Amino acid sequence: MKRPYRGSTLPPVKTKAVGYVGLKFQDDLSRLVYIVNAEDVGNVTGIYIYQRDRNHNGTIVLDLLNGTRPIKKNAEKLVNTTEEGKITGTISIGGAKKSELQGPLKDKSLSELHM
Repeated sequence: MKRPYRGSTLPPVKTKAVGYVGLKFQDDLSRLVYIVNAEDVGNVTGIYIYQRDRNHNGTIVLDLLNGTRPIKKNAEKLVNTTEEGKITGTISIGGAKKSELQGPLKDKSLSELHM
């Protein structure tokens, strides 16, 4: 059943854009390793993991586009841009630690990310 737009949620957008994300915890749960790929996406301003709540879109708990996080050794962001400014490729790759959790998960373990 489709929910009506009530101002507290984002309205749907028609787009050909597609995004893919791969997430994996290290065995000791000390790090969340990720890769984010996109096809035909424009103007990427953020890539977030949200904690869902009943009344809103949710609260950001982890920023996967954090520019201060180092990229894994020997890994590259492979991005192509079309004439229209649309991006295709790997737009974010790396790993996050529990110290980077935000909002209601700040100071908690990465295991609190229920995926």
